[in-house]
Amino acid sequence: PPRSTLFPYTTLFRSTYSIIGGGYNNTIQSNANYSVINGGYQNTIQTNAYDSSIGGGKLNTIQANAYNSFIGGGLQNVIQSNAFGSVISGGAVNTVQTNADYSFIGGGEYNTIQSNTIYSVISGGFTNAIQRNGKFSVISGGERNTIQTNSTECVISGGTSNTIQLNGNDSTIAGGFKNTIQSANAYSTIGGGQINVIANNSTNATISGGFFNSVNVNANNSTIGGGNNNSNAAPASTIGGGAFNTISLLSGGGTIPGGANNFIDSISSYATIGGGQINSIRSGSSNSVIAGGFNNTILFVSTNATIGGGSGNVIQNGTPFATIPGGQQAQATNYAQLAYSSGQFSDAGDSQYSLYVLRGLTTNSTVNQPLYLDGNSLEIKLPSNRSVAYTVSIVARTSFGTHLTSVFLIRGVATGLGSGGIPSATTFATDPALNEIAVPIPTITATPGFLHVNVTGLGSNGSPIPIRWTATVQTTELAF
Repeated sequence: PPRSTLFPYTTLFRSTYSIIGGGYNNTIQSNANYSVINGGYQNTIQTNAYDSSIGGGKLNTIQANAYNSFIGGGLQNVIQSNAFGSVISGGAVNTVQTNADYSFIGGGEYNTIQSNTIYSVISGGFTNAIQRNGKFSVISGGERNTIQTNSTECVISGGTSNTIQLNGNDSTIAGGFKNTIQSANAYSTIGGGQINVIANNSTNATISGGFFNSVNVNANNSTIGGGNNNSNAAPASTIGGGAFNTISLLSGGGTIPGGANNFIDSISSYATIGGGQINSIRSGSSNSVIAGGFNNTILFVSTNATIGGGSGNVIQNGTPFATIPGGQQAQATNYAQLAYSSGQFSDAGDSQYSLYVLRGLTTNSTVNQPLYLDGNSLEIKLPSNRSVAYTVSIVARTSFGTHLTSVFLIRGVATGLGSGGIPSATTFATDPALNEIAVPIPTITATPGFLHVNVTGLGSNGSPIPIRWTATVQTTELAF
């Protein structure tokens, strides 16, 4: 074969078709055929690293069996053994380790692609590392960024001290400072900002930016859009931004678009706080909503409840379907109650208006059958320290013939101690063409802790007459 080219102060061992173009103390070892060192100082292509090149620079090495590899120049760059097809374009003290085939370091200093990390890229920067088995991963630049062991197809675009931890797949940190995607996360993203964390096993999670935001353990498919000090621990939940907002464990599907110091407690799935400040939905209150405002609260096990806004409004424990449209310092204590207040004397709800809807079905003439808020068992609770002026509208309608109808309007007063005056009642038909049902006038009574709406139907067990009843109760309430 043709002789290889040899310049002074260089060494060439039995490597056919190889060239050392110049420089000092450059070496191509045996069987590194078809290899080239263009110049520089103390550069080495080791045994069996055939078809490899070093463009120049100083103390650069392509180790044994790293064939088809290239170092463009720079200082103390190393492509280790068996990392065939790899490239270091330049820079200083950059390393492609053993078996990291077809990997690339564009430049910078102290960057490392570790062993078995095939087809990976560090474009530049300082002290960036793709650790073992981080296949198909990329660090575009920045400094002290790390993709840890077994994290494949991951990307850190830049920034400083960002980390994708062990066993992460297809995750991305776009930039920023000290952002972390923890272990066993797939398809998760941090867009930027600083000191944001997606915790273990939270696949498909996203933090778009901001600082000190966290998606907690097992919060799959969750999102924090930005802001600061927001915490999301529930699957498929979203915090849009703001500050110090929290969605807790087992509240999947929850949403806080913004605001500050808003809180969705545990086991309140699909709950929403639209914004505002210091609003909270407590445990067991799934599907509940606080649209905004300040210091509004839906307490424990109050599902499907709503506060429209305002300030200092409270839906008490175990009050599902209750509504406070706004205002301030209203309190709902009954199933499906609508409460409204413009302020308080000393406690929420001590000066307010409420509206209730009750219903029931009678099939016989049993006297004083109660109508219920839920149609089954719940009557209006009336606290012992409360007096109410009430207006009750009642409609009765039969299920047969011309659907005979009667309507009653009853007004009165009651207290939570069970006392009250004699109510006044008016009976009238809704349409002159309809015959009125010949049912007794309903009664409104108070016993300690409750306000009762009672009706008497028609028929007997042998000849039932189904009658549906609906009542609305409006109360002006005062507590002292």
